[in-house]
Amino acid sequence: MSVLRRNYLFWIRDGEGRTVIRFGNIDQNPENPLEGPPYSSTDGSIINLRMTFDIEDTINSNANIADINVFNMNRDLLADLQKRRNLTGEFLVSDGEEPLKRIYFGRIFNINPTKQFPDYISTFNMGEKLEAGAYLNKTILGENKVILEIIEDLKISMGINSSINWESGDLKTRMSGYPLENGHYIGHGFSRAQMDVLASEYDFVWNTNNGILSIYDDARFDTPVSTDFIEILPSDRIYGNPIITGLLNTTLDLRIYLNPRLRAGSSIDIKNLEENHIDWQIGNVNRVEFIGEDQFKFDITGLWRMHQVKHFGDTHDSQWETTVHCIQSRGQNNGS
Repeated sequence: MSVLRRNYLFWIRDGEGRTVIRFGNIDQNPENPLEGPPYSSTDGSIINLRMTFDIEDTINSNANIADINVFNMNRDLLADLQKRRNLTGEFLVSDGEEPLKRIYFGRIFNINPTKQFPDYISTFNMGEKLEAGAYLNKTILGENKVILEIIEDLKISMGINSSINWESGDLKTRMSGYPLENGHYIGHGFSRAQMDVLASEYDFVWNTNNGILSIYDDARFDTPVSTDFIEILPSDRIYGNPIITGLLNTTLDLRIYLNPRLRAGSSIDIKNLEENHIDWQIGNVNRVEFIGEDQFKFDITGLWRMHQVKHFGDTHDSQWETTVHCIQSRGQNNGS
C-alpha cells in the first residue's frame, strides 16, 4: 500500500437514500470512484474536516457499531442534522490510488456534540441498519420447505434484500437438505431472535455486515473459509507485538495498517512473519522455539479465522489501523 495519501469519505443520506452531506477529502463517482481532484469546503460538494473513527465488526449476530467524530462542524449544519430522522451513514477509505472501499454502513442513532478545547466535536453514534425484524406470533414460515428457505424468509423479515453470503457451497447444500419437522416451521418472536434459535438448532452462525447477511458453519468455526482468505504480508505493516493466548485453540490479536478488506468471519493467511523477539506475549508454548537467553522465535504464519475486526483512524494524524482477534485454523498452525 502507498503511504503518500489516505482517502476517506463519510457519506450521510436521508431515509430516501438522498445525499444530505459528505465529509472527506475525495469524491466518489459510482462509475469512476477517483474521478476528478479532491473537493474543498468551498464548492459545496464535500467538506474536508478532521474525523476520527472507531468501527467494530464481530462474528456474532449482534449489530455492529461505529462512532464517527467530526471536528468543528458548522453549528447550523449540526442543528439541521440533529433534526432529521432516519439518517444513514457510510464510511469509505482507500490508500494511494486504490478505489474507495466501504468499511461501515449503518443507521445514525444519535449525534452528540462536545467541547474539547480548542475543538468542537460532533460524535455520530451508529448501528447496523437492521431492526429486530417483524414480530412472528406463532407464524407458520413455510410448508413443505427446507431450512434454507426458512433462513431466506427470516432474512426478508429482517429487512435484508441482498443475497445471503454463504461461507461455502457445502454449507448451503446442507441447509438445503434439512426438511422441516411436520412439514412446516412455526416462528415466534422477533425474526432476529428467531434466526438465533434456528442457528442453535442447525449448527450455524450468522452475522450482518454492511447490510449483508452471512451464514457460517458452526462446526467449522475455527477452520478457514475454503480458499476465501486474505494474505497478510510483511508489507502490510504490523504494529507492536502480536498477543498470543489460549491453550487448546490458540488465539491471536494483531494490529496492522488499516485494511478495509478484513471482515469478521473471513480468514487471513499470514505469510513470512517468523521473527525473533524478546517480548512476545504468549500462552501456547508449542509454537515457541527458544534460541537463547530471554530470546525466542515465534511463528504466526498460516491460516487464522477472524472473530472480531476493529478499524481505528484519525484523518489528520498518524493513527490508521485495523486490529483483529483470530482463532487458529484447525490443523494449520501447530508450530511444526
